[in-house]
Amino acid sequence: MFDSRHSLSGRMSRPHLLTATLTLALVSLPLCALVPTAAQAGDRNILILEQKGSENTISVDQSNAFDSQVGGVALVPGDLLSETEFNILKFNEQPNAAADNPILQLGENNIADITIEGVGGAVFLQQGTDSGDVNNNATINLNGIGDSLAAILQAGSDNQAALTVFGNSTEGRILQLGDGNTAGLQVGADGLPANGGRATLTQEGSNNNTSVQVIGLTDGEYSYTVQGNGTTTSVPVTILTNGATVSVTQTQF
Repeated sequence: MFDSRHSLSGRMSRPHLLTATLTLALVSLPLCALVPTAAQAGDRNILILEQKGSENTISVDQSNAFDSQVGGVALVPGDLLSETEFNILKFNEQPNAAADNPILQLGENNIADITIEGVGGAVFLQQGTDSGDVNNNATINLNGIGDSLAAILQAGSDNQAALTVFGNSTEGRILQLGDGNTAGLQVGADGLPANGGRATLTQEGSNNNTSVQVIGLTDGEYSYTVQGNGTTTSVPVTILTNGATVSVTQTQF
């Protein structure tokens, strides 16, 4: 069993892939994951990454995970930013399609820290949309059982996002459009995972600061959207739900 912790910094011009069943050196695509003889933490983990720009840094720890996938998640835009969808392309079933959808860092001085534990789980990450986007920072913790998804998209500069996801088919999702936004989203809590639902925190504007925790979400959907500039939640927003669909919009003109 190999230790699947990776820390990468610098510039890449095309997607690269790491698997925890190899020697953890960067290799060219396409590459099929090897199947271990026994299920152990650190096995069958996939990392598909593309960096464009300079001084971008990413740290990925999959050493306590099995069959997890960082990258290989396709973004499906909606009419609104909050309606963005994410399609998990399992590498063992669709290797070429998965390899064509790496996690991305575009621009300069973007930092990401990703930790996955448990079985399964998939992560989408994009920081920046062009070479002019800089200084975005993202932290993702995913305790994956099955198809859990954590997704962060930061379109702009100087954005901070922290996301923690628990549960089975639970998603997560933070989307930020603008500059200088700070967002924190936790779906579920220790001992009370959120199964079968999803939560979305969307900030459209700049210099917004929002923190949301969703507890016990089952088959419902929760969305918290900030539209405007300079809005701040004085205390973290906490939602308790039995699976109903909840949507909250905070608008500042």
